[in-house]
Amino acid sequence: MKKVLNYQLSTMWSYYVAIISCYFFVIAFGGFMVFVSTNSSDGQISGLEMMAFILAFVVFVSGYGENARFAMQNGSTRKAVFQAAMLNLVINCAGLSLVTQIGTLINGVVSHSGGTLFAGLSTAVYGVDQGLTAAIFTNFVFTFAVMAASGMFGIFLAAIFARLGKNGRVILAICVPVFIFVMLPIITGYLFMKVPDFMMAVADFLYTVLGLKSGNPYIGSLTFIIGAAIVGVLAYLVNRKMEIK
Repeated sequence: MKKVLNYQLSTMWSYYVAIISCYFFVIAFGGFMVFVSTNSSDGQISGLEMMAFILAFVVFVSGYGENARFAMQNGSTRKAVFQAAMLNLVINCAGLSLVTQIGTLINGVVSHSGGTLFAGLSTAVYGVDQGLTAAIFTNFVFTFAVMAASGMFGIFLAAIFARLGKNGRVILAICVPVFIFVMLPIITGYLFMKVPDFMMAVADFLYTVLGLKSGNPYIGSLTFIIGAAIVGVLAYLVNRKMEIK
């Protein structure tokens, strides 16, 4: 498993270069906008966390299947490949979360003109008033948890892709975004009209487990980690039947 993990980690450097380059562009653009504008940034979030969430999904959905087949062709077991992928996920989500906090802090320093110096996503979502160190740590944990869930969902889809044929992959690639961005909002709106009490109960449940009702980002972080673990179990079940093609 150690060799598989080292190989998977060795393929990640290009992604770090890409996201750091994107962070630099966002920070430079934010500083430029503050420089040319008479209005302060007022501590608005930079969007670096959302960029990191998307990157985590893209990295693992695009790389897992190929890495798994390469490792299995060289004698590694499915179990070793999956365990290495889990460690790779934890290591890289922690690393990218740390890089994100540094980028968010630098962005706050560059674009700061009377607003909040560190405006992380967890602060904006939960409205928790913390000192600088506590805010950075809280945002690190929250960013790590959401990235882990995003990356695990990517691994799950990649494992399904690896098991499907060419036509199945095309169908899945079309159906997933259509369901998430088209069908799910329509279904949700329909259910809110037909069974509003039930949907309000569901919404109240989600607000509770995500920590939005209590304003506690650690509850939300725990929920995302538990969700990532559940999706990880499903991905492992799919991974057990993966064939070398």
